[in-house]
This record gives sequence, structure tokens and C-alpha cells, in this order.
Amino acid sequence: MAGTTAFGGRVTIDRNAIIDNFSVNGVGGLLAATDNGLLSVVNNLIAGNSSGSARGAGLLSCSGETTWVTNNTVADNTCPGCTGGLEVTGAVGANLSNNILWGNDTLDLMFSNSSTRLMHNDIGTYSGNPHPDSTGNLSTDPLFLGGDSYKLQILSPLRDQGTNNPAGGLPETDLDGYSRVQAGQVDIGAYEGFIVFYSSFEDPTLSDWSFVFTGK
Repeated sequence: MAGTTAFGGRVTIDRNAIIDNFSVNGVGGLLAATDNGLLSVVNNLIAGNSSGSARGAGLLSCSGETTWVTNNTVADNTCPGCTGGLEVTGAVGANLSNNILWGNDTLDLMFSNSSTRLMHNDIGTYSGNPHPDSTGNLSTDPLFLGGDSYKLQILSPLRDQGTNNPAGGLPETDLDGYSRVQAGQVDIGAYEGFIVFYSSFEDPTLSDWSFVFTGK
């Protein structure tokens, strides 16, 4: 999907792959804003986007009801000398839950409103002072499958580490359309992984999984 812009009223960005876009002076990936409604960004992959001077991954701004940012993967976006990751602004605090923000230029996440809640995200680097209620956040290599895939390896530390009760509710499916919560607790990121078959008699290392099925 090409770089996306949405404004006004209730804005919902759901189940998109926003990848490999470039802007000279604007936002490389996603620009979404509202001043009189809800801003919801759920189940998206935002990766490989770049900007010459603004934000590589995206800019979200909400001065209306609230902002829900849930189960997204934001990775490998670039902006030389500026924030390659995601910036969240606005008069109301955002709720970020179950997101991966990793491997972006300079900062993976930037926000200015101290009412912003960070719940069970994996964030490499960020700028801002989150709400004291923020909890469950990690800062660790997600262990993506690699290549062009941002699904999680079977031994990823982000499996089953999300919250099943994020602000705005948990999406029923992941980016691929598969059911969320495969093993009791949701994964962090845009893709939900699951195991088709595993022999419990084997040592649980990557080479010892008898058959592994991740994402689809």
C-alpha cells in the first residue's frame, strides 16, 4: 500500500501493509489526524518507508476523542537526522498497546503528551514521558523471520506477551486475517503466530521444533 493520509471525523486505519514509500519533504508512511473524533490505528505493518526531512514511518495527531494504536509493527523506516519511527501528537493522550516499534532511524517512537499510555509494547528507543499507568513494555530484539517477513520467529520474546484488554479492545484477527490469541495471550505486533505441531519430548530450541507454522 502506498503512503496513506487521512483527516477529520473518525479515522480508522486497519489491516494495511504500508511499505517502501518515500517522501522528500513529507511523512514517508502514514499521516493520520483528526480534531473531532476517534483515531484508531490497528493491525498494520509500517515498514521500509523513508522521508527526507519529516517522519519515516508516520505521524498521528488527535485532538478529538482519543487515539488507539494497537497491534502494529513499525520497523526499518528511515529519516536521516530525524525520527524514522512513529510520532504521536495531539491534545489528548494516546493509548499504544501491543505494538512493535523497532529498528527505525534515530527514534522508534516520539510523543509529547504525558497522558500517553504505553501498554505491552516492544520499543527500541523513544522520547516522551508516558503516563504512570504504563506497564508491560519491553525493549528487545523481536526476532523477525527476516527477508521481507515481519512475522515472529517461534522463539521470539514477543509471543504471548501482549495484553488481551487494550484500550479500544483487541482486534479479532491479525493482519493476515487469522484469529488473535492462539495460546491464551496475544502476541505483540501485527501478526499472530501459532504452532501446528510440537513434540514435547524434544528440547525446546529452534532446531528441535518438529514442525512450526507461524503466521499462516
